[in-house]
Amino acid sequence: MVRVKVPNELIFYIVSYLYDIEKSLFKYVLVSRDWARIVIPFLWENSFHNENFKIDSLKRIIYCNLSSDKRDLYSEFFLEKYHARPLFNYLSFAKKINTLQIKNIFVDYKNIQFNLTGIIKTVVNLLLKSSNLIEFIHIHNKFDFFEMVNGYMKDHKISLSLYNQFLKLDMLENLDNLTSLSLSSTYLPKYFDSLFDKISITKMKSLVLKSSVHNRNLIENIIKLQNLKSLSLINSIHDFGDFLLIKEKMKNLVYLKIISFKVNPDTEGEYLINEFVKHENLKILKVRFDDNNNNYEHGHGKRPRSNVVKN
Repeated sequence: MVRVKVPNELIFYIVSYLYDIEKSLFKYVLVSRDWARIVIPFLWENSFHNENFKIDSLKRIIYCNLSSDKRDLYSEFFLEKYHARPLFNYLSFAKKINTLQIKNIFVDYKNIQFNLTGIIKTVVNLLLKSSNLIEFIHIHNKFDFFEMVNGYMKDHKISLSLYNQFLKLDMLENLDNLTSLSLSSTYLPKYFDSLFDKISITKMKSLVLKSSVHNRNLIENIIKLQNLKSLSLINSIHDFGDFLLIKEKMKNLVYLKIISFKVNPDTEGEYLINEFVKHENLKILKVRFDDNNNNYEHGHGKRPRSNVVKN
């Protein structure tokens, strides 16, 4: 039987096509060395962001990359010691960092919570030093990693996601390398206005805002961001006139997503959609309005439908 070597380009195409099927990727690693070299980067690029990734594998790789003093300091997090040298530099393939997911790797150790932030910070630092591919960082709740993020952003463009981190927004630096920003919070304090003053002069293309509390200055801040191509507002503004102001002032938008629980879908909702489809550059409009816990989403002549795509 003649064995035919599959070209690496074809392997790459197959793997990229099945990229989202994690179980398949694990199987392909075992096919051959050529397959492993191509599959491993795909498999590990979301390893510190994907909540379904195998925790045992993550712990093993983290432990192998810790310095001896860090292994001693955080020994209680690793019941099993791993001494075999990894076949690949797995951390160098990481593209996304989610501090909440990293926390979940060690969260079972209830009796050592005082050391939890330390090990999470150590892992984030390892990833930022090991990979030049990081393109997305999510900082959750009370974690303070802005010093490391600022250092990374000096030389790399990234997308930043922050949850309940408004108290630390003024610590952000190197904003010219910020490609997109996602802010999620149960409150919108006035003191984050200064952030919009800083990012309004950057080339940031995307903003996602999720909140349940209205901020009077929010619409004024948003329309400062004239370079935005994509804007998602999740229950963040409730004044009907604010939506129309976005249409009037933000001429460069290509993608707009609106979820509002304060807009009447049968009156203001229909009018709002009709106005936005007149937007010169807008290509995709996704809207959802809730009325008495019923979802109404715009379509042409029928509901429900979530997307309006202009030809």
